[in-house]
Amino acid sequence: MKKTPDRESVLMSLKEVEGELRALGLWADESARPDEKAFLSTIPFCLDTMGFHEWLQFIFIPKMTELLNNGGSLPDNVLIHTVAEEVYRGKWNRFKKLIFSLRKLDGLFNIQ
Repeated sequence: MKKTPDRESVLMSLKEVEGELRALGLWADESARPDEKAFLSTIPFCLDTMGFHEWLQFIFIPKMTELLNNGGSLPDNVLIHTVAEEVYRGKWNRFKKLIFSLRKLDGLFNIQ
């Protein structure tokens, strides 16, 4: 039987990811929110309509926070850090803390 991640740990990990985005200067205020059409993308992570950091801020973190706060079912598997590694390829020094935070978050879900 697969274990579910500790909700408090996931929430803290999401805050860590937010902190890394802020430290990188990639956390935007609501006025910089992508156009509503950007959210209709059918491409994974909306990579055709917004930046990966925007997807994290405006889609992933809010959705996960809502699930956590409302007692919703969490995903069985999360594998986001590999996308970050690809998106930020060649920029390891700048983005390594963000990628590490995402890897840590992924690890909370990928438990046996």
